[in-house]
Amino acid sequence: MTPAPRPAPWKIGALCVGGLAFMIGVMAVWSPDLVRDAWLGHNDFVPSYIAARLASSAQLYSPEATVRLQNELLGIRADWMLYMRPPFFAVLMKSLAALPFQVAYWIFQTLSVTSIAVFVWLFARKSIEVAVLASISVPILLAVLQGQDIGFVMLAFAGFYLLSEKGRGFEGGLALSLCLIKFHLFPLTGLALLLRREWAVVRGFSIGAAVLASLSFSVVGANWPALYWAALKNPALHPGEKVMPNLHGLSALMGWGLMTETLLMAAVTGVFLVVVARGCPRPLTFALALAGGLLLSYHAYAQDGMLLLAALGILGQTERTTAFRRLLQVSLTPVPYALLPPQNVGSAALTALIIAGFLAGVAASNRTPASTSVDEYR
Repeated sequence: MTPAPRPAPWKIGALCVGGLAFMIGVMAVWSPDLVRDAWLGHNDFVPSYIAARLASSAQLYSPEATVRLQNELLGIRADWMLYMRPPFFAVLMKSLAALPFQVAYWIFQTLSVTSIAVFVWLFARKSIEVAVLASISVPILLAVLQGQDIGFVMLAFAGFYLLSEKGRGFEGGLALSLCLIKFHLFPLTGLALLLRREWAVVRGFSIGAAVLASLSFSVVGANWPALYWAALKNPALHPGEKVMPNLHGLSALMGWGLMTETLLMAAVTGVFLVVVARGCPRPLTFALALAGGLLLSYHAYAQDGMLLLAALGILGQTERTTAFRRLLQVSLTPVPYALLPPQNVGSAALTALIIAGFLAGVAASNRTPASTSVDEYR
């Protein structure tokens, strides 16, 4: 089969910019409050900005200190706008926190949109379908409107994958360490690296993680892991569980208990381990790691669906993964996200698509011979 010609960069850019502008226009009609808050910066950037102000104190995860600064700096009070990233991210944000809020916010948004654009371009170079789906992507739209940091994480993941594919595993591991900003989305990626014995990537990741951990210890102190764990258990950080596109959200929606949820998570993890141990090809391995990682994440929302866009870009045009790719494509259209209002059983549609795609990828692994020696990544 003759490979499809690579799309010109300007076509990718024009498609994505035009699509994002159109989607923001639609959102302005459908949810004007969301667009208004995005313009003012009253979104998920607020806790990151305030956390950067508190980064050198034991109050980093204090709800009381956070709400007090919300009122002092912004004149608002939102008990749910609490910081939930590791301390090192607040340290990385400190330069922005030294600026007035609106200036810092628009710099952050510029960096975020740029990161998303580069992430899309890196994976769209081999296939225009990635750019097409990015242009109508609800996850990208929400990431921008909600002031999310997922764009930085996905650019870091793209750096890891593409650098390691070129034999630069150590540098790829360093890039992957930045995904610790949202570590809960990548548990299967770490397991895949260990099972595949990609030690160069593991070394780079370990050094990067050690540096980030040192930053955390230096600004919060030796007890930051305990403070962080206590903060993560605050139910205010996990609103709207029934619309989460993962097994936790599905369990909350269907009224299943903790035991059922745990068994489902164990099943996904176990199947993935077996597939990788049997010699699954590298692209399929990491595409499955992204889809499965989203399913396992306890805390995830629609914007985290960008992981599926990366999975699609990784897969390329491999014929044996057609079913997996088709299901990823459907899950990246706006259709399943229209079924996400709370209390609606249709909220399970997106999770069901991800589960079906994961299973299709597992089935494809049984038909696809391993094509890359793990020795190349040691």
